[in-house]
Amino acid sequence: MFERYTEEARRVIFMARYEASQAGSPEITTEHLLLGWMRQTALREAQNFLSPAATDSIRKQIESQSPRSEKISTSVDLPLNRESKRALAYAAEESLGLNHQYIGIDHLLLGLLREEKSLAADLLRQHGLTIATVRERLEHTPAAATLSISREQTSVTAETCRDLTAVATQNAFPTLIGRERELESIIQVLGRRNGNNPVLIGESGVGKTTIVEGLAQRIVDVKVPEFLKAIRILALAPQSFVDSPKARREFQQKFTDLLAEIEDQSNLILFIDGLFEPAARTGGSFGDVLGPLLAALSFRQCIATGTPAGYRDAVQRDPAVERYFRAVQISPPDEKDSVLILLREKEPYEKFHAVVYEDAAIETAVLASVQFMPHRHLPEKAIDLLDEAGSRVKLRHEMEPTEIVACRQRVRSIVRQMEAALASQDLVKSRLCAEDERRERETLRLLREKYKLDNASPKAVTREDIEELIADRTGLPLETVRQRLRKR
Repeated sequence: MFERYTEEARRVIFMARYEASQAGSPEITTEHLLLGWMRQTALREAQNFLSPAATDSIRKQIESQSPRSEKISTSVDLPLNRESKRALAYAAEESLGLNHQYIGIDHLLLGLLREEKSLAADLLRQHGLTIATVRERLEHTPAAATLSISREQTSVTAETCRDLTAVATQNAFPTLIGRERELESIIQVLGRRNGNNPVLIGESGVGKTTIVEGLAQRIVDVKVPEFLKAIRILALAPQSFVDSPKARREFQQKFTDLLAEIEDQSNLILFIDGLFEPAARTGGSFGDVLGPLLAALSFRQCIATGTPAGYRDAVQRDPAVERYFRAVQISPPDEKDSVLILLREKEPYEKFHAVVYEDAAIETAVLASVQFMPHRHLPEKAIDLLDEAGSRVKLRHEMEPTEIVACRQRVRSIVRQMEAALASQDLVKSRLCAEDERRERETLRLLREKYKLDNASPKAVTREDIEELIADRTGLPLETVRQRLRKR
């Protein structure tokens, strides 16, 4: 349905779905499309039909006149209502009428205006927008220029970057826990006139990337200062840091092209995860990226991450790093916050391993990782324990009793005999094999009932499971591990 839509126009639909879910609406209305359209046009620097004051006024009017219910999960696929479908059809007509090969954000505006009896169209008219005025502006803009304005990501950007703010419109990032001080420091650096590029310095696993994702979520939720409200964060793809010299040269060229491509887009912040990692870990790509980046920082803001050793190495190589970047120290979360983080993060691991984690197991994972894994950092090391413990419990309970294994082997043997009999056209033997197979399959069914395998509920990962895992990893006696943990 959306093949001809520009990236920008598709985001309007995604944002409209987000608005509908937040309002508790079972369908996407034209008002939600208008709200999505205003969110997207706020990111523009040109061809914007409404002032910030007008968009605020329209949002307040929609919220006051539209019923609101309990929020719906953003994972639910909400349908377009009849009026919204007509508005999108009108947008397609407008695109064809202007001889455009795509459906862009401005065509969507015309589609909303043509759905005349809707609240969205009425509010747009109240603020001076009519079909005639919008068409006139579009007709006086060459098609190539309009496409340039409406195009949000071109080839190099799409190939090398991930738009964190676009991902955040789907509520994809978790709420930050215990990171208010660090987040405030990052925002303060971003608000500086000079040296306004924060670099998050911390050891691997402390959650540097998660903090930047949390910032993107706050931008989308409009919980940031005014200067950040229309900002997009583009994250350089992690696979950019590669090891072969040829691949590094190719990436250096792509990175230079990327900087040139986004040069005139001041509402972008580039996020380079792992820029200041030790050279041995980045395969030497550090130098390939840093040179063009420092040259571009006069017009482009950047957020980077790295380790203390990697950042020191960067400063030694090029003292200009300290002039352009401001370090924000990221320490591991404390044990209390780590428990809260694990409670929030456990669901995907429970689904993957078909287990449930007891609260005591989560608390023990945090305590055990602190005491027995001092070379690594929270919360990553505690999550690692949960993941492996879930795998162990799952595999332990998937081991079938010997009776069932033997029965399955008999069934397979009978099936092979029956296939051979059929191949040789021995119908008598094949009938006998079929009867044997039915008996064995009934035996298998009864055995599964006996061991309660068909209705098995998810197995629990307990504190004892974490303790056994630590004992295996460290080689210490299980009782020694238990005594040390329970003493704490």
